[in-house]
Amino acid sequence: EEVGPALTGAGAHGVRLNVIDADVAEGAAPAPAGLRRSTMDPPIAAVASVWVDSAVRHLRQPIDQVFTERNLRLAGYLVSESSPLPHAGSPPGRTQGFTQMAFLRRPARLSREAWLERWHDHHTDVAIETQSTFAYRQNLVVDALHADAPAVDAIVEESFPITALTDWYAFYDSI
Repeated sequence: EEVGPALTGAGAHGVRLNVIDADVAEGAAPAPAGLRRSTMDPPIAAVASVWVDSAVRHLRQPIDQVFTERNLRLAGYLVSESSPLPHAGSPPGRTQGFTQMAFLRRPARLSREAWLERWHDHHTDVAIETQSTFAYRQNLVVDALHADAPAVDAIVEESFPITALTDWYAFYDSI
Protein backbone atom coordinates (compact mmCIF):
# COMPACT_ATOMS: atom_id res chain seq x y z
CA GLU A 1 0.00 0.00 0.00
CA GLU A 2 2.95 2.33 0.58
CA VAL A 3 5.85 1.12 -1.58
CA GLY A 4 3.92 0.72 -4.87
CA PRO A 5 2.57 4.29 -4.93
CA ALA A 6 5.96 5.63 -3.78
CA LEU A 7 7.68 3.87 -6.69
CA THR A 8 5.16 5.25 -9.16
CA GLY A 9 5.64 8.70 -7.62
CA ALA A 10 9.41 8.29 -8.09
CA GLY A 11 8.96 7.75 -11.82
CA ALA A 12 8.23 4.05 -12.30
CA HIS A 13 5.98 3.36 -15.30
CA GLY A 14 4.82 0.09 -13.76
CA VAL A 15 5.20 -1.80 -10.49
CA ARG A 16 4.54 -5.43 -9.57
CA LEU A 17 5.09 -6.45 -5.94
CA ASN A 18 5.41 -10.02 -4.70
CA VAL A 19 5.51 -10.30 -0.91
CA ILE A 20 5.09 -13.02 1.67
CA ASP A 21 2.14 -11.86 3.73
CA ALA A 22 -0.56 -13.50 5.85
CA ASP A 23 -2.47 -14.67 2.76
CA VAL A 24 0.41 -16.85 1.55
CA ALA A 25 2.38 -17.49 4.76
CA GLU A 26 1.32 -21.15 5.02
CA GLY A 27 2.76 -22.01 1.62
CA ALA A 28 5.87 -19.93 2.26
CA ALA A 29 7.07 -22.33 4.95
CA PRO A 30 10.23 -24.24 4.05
CA ALA A 31 9.71 -27.52 2.17
CA PRO A 32 8.39 -30.10 2.80
CA ALA A 33 5.72 -28.31 4.87
CA GLY A 34 5.47 -25.51 2.31
CA LEU A 35 6.75 -24.64 -1.14
CA ARG A 36 9.82 -22.62 -0.11
CA ARG A 37 13.25 -23.81 -1.08
CA SER A 38 16.16 -21.42 -0.80
CA THR A 39 19.92 -21.41 -1.01
CA MET A 40 20.10 -17.70 -0.19
CA ASP A 41 20.78 -16.45 3.31
CA PRO A 42 18.63 -14.67 4.22
CA PRO A 43 15.91 -16.01 1.93
CA ILE A 44 14.18 -13.45 -0.27
CA ALA A 45 10.84 -12.37 1.24
CA ALA A 46 9.72 -9.74 -1.28
CA VAL A 47 10.36 -8.76 -4.88
CA ALA A 48 9.50 -5.49 -6.57
CA SER A 49 9.43 -5.46 -10.37
CA VAL A 50 9.77 -1.88 -11.54
CA TRP A 51 9.62 -0.59 -15.12
CA VAL A 52 11.70 2.54 -15.67
CA ASP A 53 13.17 4.48 -18.58
CA SER A 54 16.76 3.78 -17.58
CA ALA A 55 18.78 1.58 -15.24
CA VAL A 56 21.64 4.10 -15.19
CA ARG A 57 22.49 4.70 -11.52
CA HIS A 58 21.87 8.45 -11.28
CA LEU A 59 18.67 8.20 -13.34
CA ARG A 60 17.21 5.41 -11.21
CA GLN A 61 18.27 7.06 -7.92
CA PRO A 62 14.71 8.17 -7.00
CA ILE A 63 13.56 4.53 -7.34
CA ASP A 64 16.44 3.22 -5.20
CA GLN A 65 15.69 5.92 -2.62
CA VAL A 66 12.16 4.52 -2.07
CA PHE A 67 13.77 1.33 -0.75
CA THR A 68 16.67 2.88 1.18
CA GLU A 69 14.39 5.39 2.97
CA ARG A 70 12.40 2.42 4.30
CA ASN A 71 15.49 0.40 5.25
CA LEU A 72 14.57 -2.28 2.72
CA ARG A 73 17.30 -4.42 1.20
CA LEU A 74 18.10 -3.31 -2.31
CA ALA A 75 19.42 -5.94 -4.74
CA GLY A 76 18.34 -4.86 -8.20
CA TYR A 77 18.76 -6.44 -11.59
CA LEU A 78 18.40 -5.22 -15.14
CA VAL A 79 16.43 -7.97 -16.91
CA SER A 80 15.05 -8.90 -20.28
CA GLU A 81 11.45 -9.97 -19.63
CA SER A 82 9.56 -12.58 -21.63
CA SER A 83 6.02 -13.82 -20.92
CA PRO A 84 5.41 -17.26 -22.46
CA LEU A 85 2.08 -17.28 -20.59
CA PRO A 86 0.97 -13.67 -20.02
CA HIS A 87 -1.39 -12.90 -17.17
CA ALA A 88 -4.75 -12.29 -18.80
CA GLY A 89 -6.17 -8.94 -17.79
CA SER A 90 -5.59 -8.55 -14.08
CA PRO A 91 -7.11 -5.39 -12.62
CA PRO A 92 -4.88 -3.16 -10.49
CA GLY A 93 -4.55 -4.46 -6.97
CA ARG A 94 -3.90 -7.85 -5.53
CA THR A 95 -4.00 -10.78 -7.95
CA GLN A 96 -6.04 -13.77 -6.87
CA GLY A 97 -3.70 -16.64 -6.10
CA PHE A 98 0.04 -16.42 -5.53
CA THR A 99 3.27 -16.09 -7.46
CA GLN A 100 6.17 -18.42 -6.94
CA MET A 101 9.52 -16.77 -7.58
CA ALA A 102 12.56 -18.80 -8.66
CA PHE A 103 16.05 -17.31 -8.74
CA LEU A 104 18.04 -19.41 -11.18
CA ARG A 105 21.75 -19.94 -11.42
CA ARG A 106 23.16 -21.53 -14.56
CA PRO A 107 24.95 -24.78 -13.70
CA ALA A 108 28.67 -24.49 -14.47
CA ARG A 109 28.51 -27.70 -16.52
CA LEU A 110 26.22 -26.02 -19.10
CA SER A 111 27.16 -23.32 -21.54
CA ARG A 112 24.87 -20.28 -21.53
CA GLU A 113 23.40 -21.40 -24.86
CA ALA A 114 22.73 -24.97 -23.65
CA TRP A 115 21.17 -23.67 -20.43
CA LEU A 116 18.89 -21.24 -22.26
CA GLU A 117 17.87 -23.96 -24.74
CA ARG A 118 16.89 -26.33 -21.90
CA TRP A 119 15.03 -23.64 -20.02
CA HIS A 120 13.26 -21.91 -22.90
CA ASP A 121 12.71 -24.78 -25.34
CA HIS A 122 11.98 -27.66 -22.94
CA HIS A 123 11.33 -26.76 -19.32
CA THR A 124 8.99 -23.83 -20.02
CA ASP A 125 6.43 -25.96 -21.87
CA VAL A 126 6.64 -28.77 -19.32
CA ALA A 127 6.05 -26.34 -16.44
CA ILE A 128 3.07 -24.70 -18.14
CA GLU A 129 1.52 -28.01 -19.26
CA THR A 130 1.90 -29.90 -15.96
CA GLN A 131 1.06 -27.20 -13.41
CA SER A 132 -1.98 -25.03 -12.75
CA THR A 133 0.04 -22.00 -13.86
CA PHE A 134 -2.02 -19.04 -15.08
CA ALA A 135 0.93 -16.70 -15.72
CA TYR A 136 4.58 -17.42 -16.44
CA ARG A 137 7.29 -14.77 -16.82
CA GLN A 138 10.97 -15.27 -17.53
CA ASN A 139 13.41 -12.54 -16.57
CA LEU A 140 16.87 -13.13 -17.98
CA VAL A 141 19.34 -11.15 -15.87
CA VAL A 142 21.41 -8.80 -18.00
CA ASP A 143 23.26 -7.14 -15.12
CA ALA A 144 23.19 -6.75 -11.34
CA LEU A 145 22.53 -3.11 -10.44
CA HIS A 146 23.88 -3.27 -6.88
CA ALA A 147 27.22 -4.69 -5.74
CA ASP A 148 25.71 -6.89 -3.02
CA ALA A 149 22.94 -8.39 -5.19
CA PRO A 150 23.10 -12.20 -5.07
CA ALA A 151 24.51 -13.72 -8.25
CA VAL A 152 21.58 -15.01 -10.32
CA ASP A 153 21.17 -15.64 -14.02
CA ALA A 154 17.39 -15.47 -14.24
CA ILE A 155 14.25 -14.81 -12.22
CA VAL A 156 11.10 -16.79 -12.96
CA GLU A 157 7.60 -15.77 -11.88
CA GLU A 158 4.91 -18.45 -11.98
CA SER A 159 1.40 -17.54 -10.83
CA PHE A 160 -1.00 -20.16 -9.46
CA PRO A 161 -4.49 -20.33 -7.98
CA ILE A 162 -4.47 -19.99 -4.19
CA THR A 163 -5.52 -23.66 -3.74
CA ALA A 164 -2.15 -24.70 -5.23
CA LEU A 165 -0.41 -23.12 -2.24
CA THR A 166 -1.14 -26.08 0.02
CA ASP A 167 -2.51 -28.79 -2.27
CA TRP A 168 -0.07 -30.62 -4.54
CA TYR A 169 -2.95 -31.97 -6.67
CA ALA A 170 -4.06 -28.40 -7.33
CA PHE A 171 -0.46 -27.29 -7.91
CA TYR A 172 0.07 -29.96 -10.57
CA ASP A 173 -3.38 -29.40 -12.06
CA SER A 174 -4.34 -33.02 -11.41
CA ILE A 175 -7.75 -32.54 -9.78
